Amino acid sequence: MDAQQIKLQRREQEELFFFSPLPPSRNGIADYAARVLAGLSSRYRVSACADSLFAEVPDGISLVDEALAFQHLSPGAKIVYQLGNNPGHVFVLRAALRYPGLVVLHDPRILYLYQVAGTGTQDLYDLMIASNPRAAEFARAVRAESRGPTRVDHVLFDALAEVLRVSRAIVVHSEYARQLIRRHHGEAAAAKVSVIPHFAYTPTNLSREAARAALNLDRNAFVVVTAGFVHRRKRYEWLIEALDHVVQTSARPVIWIQAGELREAEVSLSALLDRFPAVKAVSRVTGYLSESDLDTTIAAADVLVNLRFPSEGESSGSLARAFGNGTCCLVSDTAAFKEIPADVAVKIPTIGAPRVIAAALNALSADPALRDAFGRRAAQYAATDLSMDRYVARFCEVLDGLDAPAPALPAPPARPTLRLAPDPLTARQRLAEALAAHPAGIEVVIGPVPAATEAHSLLPALLAEGADARHLRAAPVSPESPTGGAAYEIRLHLCRKAELRHAPAAPAQAPAALPQAPAALPQAPAALPQAPAA
Repeated sequence: MDAQQIKLQRREQEELFFFSPLPPSRNGIADYAARVLAGLSSRYRVSACADSLFAEVPDGISLVDEALAFQHLSPGAKIVYQLGNNPGHVFVLRAALRYPGLVVLHDPRILYLYQVAGTGTQDLYDLMIASNPRAAEFARAVRAESRGPTRVDHVLFDALAEVLRVSRAIVVHSEYARQLIRRHHGEAAAAKVSVIPHFAYTPTNLSREAARAALNLDRNAFVVVTAGFVHRRKRYEWLIEALDHVVQTSARPVIWIQAGELREAEVSLSALLDRFPAVKAVSRVTGYLSESDLDTTIAAADVLVNLRFPSEGESSGSLARAFGNGTCCLVSDTAAFKEIPADVAVKIPTIGAPRVIAAALNALSADPALRDAFGRRAAQYAATDLSMDRYVARFCEVLDGLDAPAPALPAPPARPTLRLAPDPLTARQRLAEALAAHPAGIEVVIGPVPAATEAHSLLPALLAEGADARHLRAAPVSPESPTGGAAYEIRLHLCRKAELRHAPAAPAQAPAALPQAPAALPQAPAALPQAPAA
């Protein structure tokens, strides 16, 4: 028996635990995870851990309630965590921090995930400071203001420090994500990271004509599709402005389909469309679609548009689905999307984007052969570089690497700790001095406190003016206290109390004129490469 056969036989005997949202959850990562489970099921004995007992798993996969997973996990067990940056992954994050394993980062920034998980503001500040040394001073200023993370913070701070430290290995879908980790967390963290591009989905084998007939679409129309959650980073305002020009200049009728869940609080599509009545008249906003209906919609498209700015380095399931189907795609030329070969998708710059998008769509509408050339390139890319077989083989190699010790990351710097006796005459002054020296916060241990003394009546007398006690907890100590009776100690994090401030709004200033980008048109791909021999 050769080495490869021995490896395969060993894998078949190994148990693998897999934490992720799963269908029918309305989460693109759930659909992704179901396909990965199917690919791994022939190589490992897999148990899927989900937060719903109604989760759907492929044949041969056991379903485990994630809350009871601790009953099944043994030291050194191989565990996979599919981690995205939305509320559906809170249970995955909590398990990943408790039971170290292989984390697949679908988004290389997870500050929002920590927020929706109920993480305290002070702990969020610590994650922010640890996740971007170049902006640490800015995070400390934010802590002093006690205003909480904002949209800008979600771009500046990735909040990955804790996950990187405890995980045995990390998988990301782009070199951009790995370099982001290296830049913010150092070489030791980057050594844990493997890049495995998002696999392409299996083509639907449904022709464009048949898909349009199923959706009752004009077979001669130029159909533009966007898919997935509506989010402001997807820049719908750019696309709608471009479509307004295309609708009024194209020789063909135009249809725009938004196939995905609406988030009016995030982006008000209705308000945008009211500004562009010509686009509103040709738009179809479907809301959430099943996988089958989404596949049909993408098959009906001339072009799938997938914009990102500012990008957080995230991957795109709808883009992987379109590549697999051989659909011509138009993407932002930024972050992880820069790694897509130039002849596989039409790249759109972020400067002057609406005008360039309009020019690209008009060119593709006028030249179906050019559209089809990009589509064939996308299909070839999906069948080779992004094939599921290649993905699973590389994923298993990373899992095999878990048998070796993982590189250790340095522990986060400890906060200064101050120990005090519960004496108001001395404690109050010492706490004020310590807080002045460490405005970001300190750890305080007060004790021993006699068991008969209540903490809530003691603390106000001890705390300095303007101080705020957080993360309070009590712990018993030895009964051998100075009084000879039972005692406890109070442990807390001390920081400055938030102050209410009001500053008059600065007068709005008109933005400087942006430089104009050239009206770049998509270039025809060169001759297609031959598929490698099986």
